[in-house]
Formats: sequence, C-alpha cells, structure tokens
Amino acid sequence: MSVRPKYQVGFLSNGKAANEKSIFTSADDALKGLVEWLCSQLKNPSHPYRAVPIAVNCLATLLRETSVRASIVQADSVKLLVPLITPASTQQSIQILYETCLCVWLLSYYYAAVDYLAATRILPRLAEVVKGSTKEKVLRVVILTFRNLLSKGAFGAQMVDLG
Repeated sequence: MSVRPKYQVGFLSNGKAANEKSIFTSADDALKGLVEWLCSQLKNPSHPYRAVPIAVNCLATLLRETSVRASIVQADSVKLLVPLITPASTQQSIQILYETCLCVWLLSYYYAAVDYLAATRILPRLAEVVKGSTKEKVLRVVILTFRNLLSKGAFGAQMVDLG
C-alpha cells in the first residue's frame, strides 16, 4: 500500500500530465520543432540583441545530436550561420563567433551538411577568422573544422587557394 497519491499537481504518478494532449509524437519531433524555431530566430530575430546569441548558443548544444543536424539541413538553415562568421571585436561577438564556428564544426561531421557548407562558400569566411582572431578557442574550432572538411569534396583545393 502506497501513501503517495495517484495524482500530484496535475501529474500522474508515472510523470505524465493528467490532461496531456501531446503536440509532438517523439523527442525527435520536439527537437525538430525547437530547431525550426531557433532557425526562425536567426532569420527574423524577435529581440534585437538577445535572439541571435540565444539561438546560436542553443544550436551549438543541440547539434551534438545527429537528428538535429538532419533537421538543420532539411530546413535549409545551414546558410543562416554564414553571416555570423566574421572577425569579432567585442567579448560578446567573440562568444557568438565561437559558438557559430562550433555549429559549423559539428555540421562538418554530418555528410549531408557538407554539401550545404560547400554551397555557402564558408571557407573564405573561416579563413578570415583564422587570420584575424586572437582567441585560442575560436582558432581551435576553426582549425578542427578545416581538418574535418579537408578530405571532403573540393574543400582541400579551396583551402590551398585561400592560403
């Protein structure tokens, strides 16, 4: 006999909501919805200063999951990261640059995203970051991205052309 009530503040003892009407059918669907919203924040930020940094920060964490990488590619949102890759000057812009480059690095492990990265002509921007950045963490993630992309497609030849 348990003294624990069957319903606890709107939840069943198994953790589900008592009046649950699920919008999503799986965790992947929930992640896909979140990724779509984050990408929409990159396209049209809802807040002038906070939307893009928060979206990039979340994507940098979420892109560790292969299903999230697939969602980014399917949503044609890889190109939204490219404008954020510019040499940074302020501490906040350095952090955004780092997290954006981290997103690109994580995407470089996903073969379908590599074609999108090639189409965006992202290498010249990454090369500019290497030439102009003084932050070790930014340089490290860009160099790791170069290393991943070196053997894929025409990236090797492009890297040679960029110097």
